[in-house]
Amino acid sequence: MANARRRTSIAPDARTTFVQHHLNALHHALRDERGEFLAEALISVTVFTLLGTAVMTSVSASGLAAKSMRVVSTADTLASNQLQAILAAPYEDPPHTFSTIAPPPGYAVTAQALEYVMGDTNIACIVIVVSKDGAEMTTLESLRLKDV
Repeated sequence: MANARRRTSIAPDARTTFVQHHLNALHHALRDERGEFLAEALISVTVFTLLGTAVMTSVSASGLAAKSMRVVSTADTLASNQLQAILAAPYEDPPHTFSTIAPPPGYAVTAQALEYVMGDTNIACIVIVVSKDGAEMTTLESLRLKDV
């Protein structure tokens, strides 16, 4: 009964070859996975870079559009306020250049009364032009009749 427990043993050379074989296989598998991981990492970085560039471009474009809309909105408000000031003042026979309201820095306002019908000063075409840094932003025209 002393031999009840049987042990199987692998010869020392076979054991070394077996372990070495599995270690080599594991080494090759890890090296292959590292290569795949590197490729996956490069693809991921490229995709995220492209997405980040697209997002930053759209954020930048929306910021520029918002700034442009603020400039146009300010110009429209200036033109409307200038027209209200002209209509509240007494009628001036055309041609006439009106004094303007004080615009914010960088803006300029011009306002004129022009003849709508040649030789008829009873009707004036009011033309208001608002510009920002020398570039025309908006033009507002209106007709005004002389109070008879």
